[in-house]
Amino acid sequence: GDSLAVWQATLGAWTDATFGGSRTLETLIHLAEEVGELLDAEKTNIGYDEEAADALILLLCYAHRRGFSLAEALARKHAVNLGREWRKGADGMIRHV
Repeated sequence: GDSLAVWQATLGAWTDATFGGSRTLETLIHLAEEVGELLDAEKTNIGYDEEAADALILLLCYAHRRGFSLAEALARKHAVNLGREWRKGADGMIRHV
């Protein structure tokens, strides 16, 4: 597979040519819909790979439209997360404190 930066450039060029200019809000709304579909796929254990790919495609398109490198943002955020303390909450979810 290609790097995240290559995918961002490839998908960015495709989304610009296919859908036109800056549509950041629409992209985020579509991303939220796809995350909902991913949750449904997780519950049924069917199609989770394609729904995860749909969400990633939209996230990469969003980063392209906003003009930032998702790969660089990922590296910065992971460095922050490595320095955080994590705890399981009463709801069973693990979050940083």
